[in-house]
Amino acid sequence: MTQNESKPARWFDTPLRWWNTALALVQELKPVRAFTRYTESNAPLLAAGMSYQALFAVFAGVYVGFTLAGLWLAANPAVWEALIDLINGFIPGLLSTGSSDDALVDPDAIVQPLTLGLSGLIALVGLVFTAIGWIGSTRGAVRQIFRLPGDSTFFLLLTLKDLALALALGLGLVIAAVVSVFSTSALGLLAESVGASTSSTGFWLLSQALGVLIIFTIDTVTLVVLFRVVAGIRIRAGILWRGALLGGAAMAALQLLGGSLLGGAANNPLLASFTALIGVLIWFNLISQLILIVAAWVATGVDDADSAITASVSMRSLAERRVLRAQERVQKAQQELASATTIAAALTPEHPSADGAGQSGDPGRSV
Repeated sequence: MTQNESKPARWFDTPLRWWNTALALVQELKPVRAFTRYTESNAPLLAAGMSYQALFAVFAGVYVGFTLAGLWLAANPAVWEALIDLINGFIPGLLSTGSSDDALVDPDAIVQPLTLGLSGLIALVGLVFTAIGWIGSTRGAVRQIFRLPGDSTFFLLLTLKDLALALALGLGLVIAAVVSVFSTSALGLLAESVGASTSSTGFWLLSQALGVLIIFTIDTVTLVVLFRVVAGIRIRAGILWRGALLGGAAMAALQLLGGSLLGGAANNPLLASFTALIGVLIWFNLISQLILIVAAWVATGVDDADSAITASVSMRSLAERRVLRAQERVQKAQQELASATTIAAALTPEHPSADGAGQSGDPGRSV
C-alpha cells in the first residue's frame, strides 16, 4: 500500500465519528463543564473537610448562641420554638423538640444564667473560634473552586471578619424566627377574618409554603454572602444571583427531603448507637457538596462571561482540557514566582561595604 492510498474504512468508523461528535456537544454544555470543574478541584475532598469543620462549629455555635440569647429567648416561647424549628429545618435531627428524643442537642439544657468566671470566659472564647472555623474552611474551598489563591488578608482582620459574619448569621436566624412567628400569626388572623379554620388543609398548606419561602430566602442570601463576602470574590450581580437562586432552590428541596434522605442511617443496626451524629455528619457533607457544586456553576458562568470564545475552547476533548488546565497552572506558577522574587528583592538588605570591596579589587586577580 502506497502512502497516497487511503486506509480501508472500518465498520466502526462512522459510529465512532458520531460518538465523538455527540461527546463534544455534550462536553460543551454548561452543566457538564461545571461538574468537570467540580471534580477537577477535588471538591468531594474539600466538602469532607467542610463537613468535619461544620460538625464542631455548629455544636459550638449552638452552645454559644443559646447561652448568650437564652434569657431573652426563654421569655419568648413562641420565638424559641420557631427558632428551634427553623434550625431543625436547616439541620435535621440537631435540636430536640417535644416529639423528638433522639436529637443531638437539648436546647433546654443549654439555656442557663450567664455567670462566667475566668475559666468559663476562656471556654467561651474557644467555642467562638471553633464556631468560626467553618467559615475559614469554606472560604478556602470556594476560592479553590474558582481557581484563586488563598485570601491574603491579615489573619487578625480575617478573624474579626469571620466573627462578624458568624454573629450576623446568628442574628439573621433570630430575625427569621421572629418573622416566622409574626407571619404565622398574621396568616391565622387572616384565616379567621375570612371564616376559615386554622386547622384546615388550606391553612396548613399556606403555612408550609410560608416556611419554605423563608428557608429558600435564607439559603439564597447565605450563598450570596458565602461567595461575595466570605470568599471575597468579585462576581457580576446577574451571574451571582442566578446561581444563588438556583442553589437556594436546590438546598431548600434538600432540606425538605432531609428526613427521607437520612432514613438509611437510622435503619443500619451498626449505627444505631450514634444514628443522630452520623445523620448530621452525612447531612453536612451533602450541604457542603451542594455549596461547592453551586460555586462551580457560578465560576463557569464567570468564565463564560469573561471570554467570548469559551464555547469554542471549552472542552472538545478531555485531553485538550488537561492541556488548558496545565497551561493555567504554569501561568499561575510564573506569576507567583515573579511576585515572590519581587518581595524577596525588596526585603533583601544591601551591603555597600562588601560591594565596594568587590569593585575595588582586581577582577582578574587570582587567589
